[in-house]
Amino acid sequence: MDITPQGSIASSMASAASNVFVFSPLVGPGMGGQAIRVKRSADEKKLYGNQKYEQGDFRSAERWYTEAIEALEQQLPLPREKLKQLFPTLQTEIAVLYSNRSGARLMTSKPQSALDDALKAMELDSKFMRAASRAATCHCRLGDFAAAHRIIDSAMDRCSASSSHYQDMLKKMNEVVDLASRARAATAAAVAAVASGARDKLQEAADQLSALRDQVAYCDVIAASRAVLALRLGSPREALTLVAPHPEVPLAQRAAPWRLWLTVQARYYRGDMQAGTANGNGAGADDASSEKATSSPGGSAAAAAYATSAHVTVPPPEVLGELAESIQQQLKLKEEGNVAIKAGRHSEATEHYTRALALGCPPAYAAVLHANRAAAYTGQGLLAEAVADCGRARALDPSYYKASVRLASLMMELRRPENAVGLLDPLLKLNAQADGAGPALDELAAIKDRLSEARTAAKWMKTPQHYKMLGLTSACSEEDVRKAYRRLALKHHPDKATASVKVALALPCGAGSAPYSGPLAGGSELETRMREEAAWLFNLINQAHEELSDKSRRRKVDQLLEVEQPPTTTRYPGAGASASNPYASWFSSSSRYGAAYSGFYGGADPFFGYRAPGPAPTAGSGTRARTGTAAGSGTSTTYGGE
Repeated sequence: MDITPQGSIASSMASAASNVFVFSPLVGPGMGGQAIRVKRSADEKKLYGNQKYEQGDFRSAERWYTEAIEALEQQLPLPREKLKQLFPTLQTEIAVLYSNRSGARLMTSKPQSALDDALKAMELDSKFMRAASRAATCHCRLGDFAAAHRIIDSAMDRCSASSSHYQDMLKKMNEVVDLASRARAATAAAVAAVASGARDKLQEAADQLSALRDQVAYCDVIAASRAVLALRLGSPREALTLVAPHPEVPLAQRAAPWRLWLTVQARYYRGDMQAGTANGNGAGADDASSEKATSSPGGSAAAAAYATSAHVTVPPPEVLGELAESIQQQLKLKEEGNVAIKAGRHSEATEHYTRALALGCPPAYAAVLHANRAAAYTGQGLLAEAVADCGRARALDPSYYKASVRLASLMMELRRPENAVGLLDPLLKLNAQADGAGPALDELAAIKDRLSEARTAAKWMKTPQHYKMLGLTSACSEEDVRKAYRRLALKHHPDKATASVKVALALPCGAGSAPYSGPLAGGSELETRMREEAAWLFNLINQAHEELSDKSRRRKVDQLLEVEQPPTTTRYPGAGASASNPYASWFSSSSRYGAAYSGFYGGADPFFGYRAPGPAPTAGSGTRARTGTAAGSGTSTTYGGE
């Protein structure tokens, strides 16, 4: 980069003006004066570009360099011969501008334009070694190490072996060879890791490739390899980012089948089934480009791994058709369930969601189905089943915050406000994101309101509603309690947690097997989360049974449920019930906790029936926290998270 040392614009301008040529006797004062003014303006623009580059404002730097180039190439009003007499180094100065603009463009995700500029600079001045070095860098960013090798080799032929330029080029050559060797080794390791399926091997290969990302930022082979590893490690959002083409990728390559197939897989595992189906329509075309490996010296195995075809095999149309049919069936059942629940047909909705889950869905999509089925169970008064499904949703996809919101609402229905606080409080730390990875601003506001209500209720609501936990009323008999407990304890025992959930860790049909794709590597972690959620529910069921199976303890529960009411005030006498009781607006005859919770399961609920996939929360984020006081224990219990 031909960068002027830092200093004020004024001093830079003065320096530029002092270097302007005087009039040549061969050039008239009119045209010559205009040429000098254009040249001076171009020099000023170059200085502006240099300063913007130093400041990290690469887009502005590119604009200033472009204006300088246009001025020198299009606005000088003299024939080439006379320009050469007036400005002997003009061609080299233009070459420097192209090289500088190449650097700016490379920093703004324009690798092909940057390469074109570097090659143009070399064309203008074949001895401009900095341009050759920059062209080699552009080729490396694109993953074409063989082309970078040829550029440097040719440049070295034009230098004396004893010159400093030769030594610079030799150093650059060694860098290119080393980078090519590391890239081939890393992609070969990725192929081996995917074949093994071991999580530690997959992560090790992903880390090895990640270390190269800045040096090969626009290489399709590296992107494909990293995306495959991200998918197997359960990070579909990262995979989508990796396969997204940079702005200068040609239209045909943007829709390359290998890219579309990885996009299909990533959208499937994110739970975005509809979009995945759409992407799959173009994935079955021939992908001739993916079969081309970049030629490079080295071991044959490593060289073979340096091609997109070594990492991505697109299924034939018949396999893609089977996948699309399976996805459409899951979407259809989910939509039928949503229609039924909005119409108040909760039992029918439960059947549709259950049938969809029986097909075997990816974890993220299964999380949505379980959360929706929880709403249907709640509509039938089956709160233990609803709590179980919310727990399953949270285990299947820890980033699905709406399952925690729904579970918090159930905790309020069961008179466990401290548990609701523990569920909602960590959600306020999530950021609203435009890409749907976090709660929207209105959802965050709703969560904040519910959290405030739960904290207020926790001040007076101390006795859990054990009857509702067992699906009973206060008029039930001892035998009813015993039967209800036995049924729920058998169904929701932690040992049966994984057996009660059918989830697909691989794509359905033939698309989920080698060589087209493979299973997710996080099965053991998912099973652990499932057992943790089931153990928490089992504890609630046991507490309910202990309190209601003992006559004296049951009488105490009945008494406390009767006397524990929202606090009242007479601050505003004569103003009506809502004024004398600030909690009156929360409660209605249709729901123990009023519109704030009764509407939670209806069509107007902003948290119902919508999937906004995103990344799993980071360690310590606490989205799995549930805090509360166990009935009769007098101690605070934290389940899971922070």
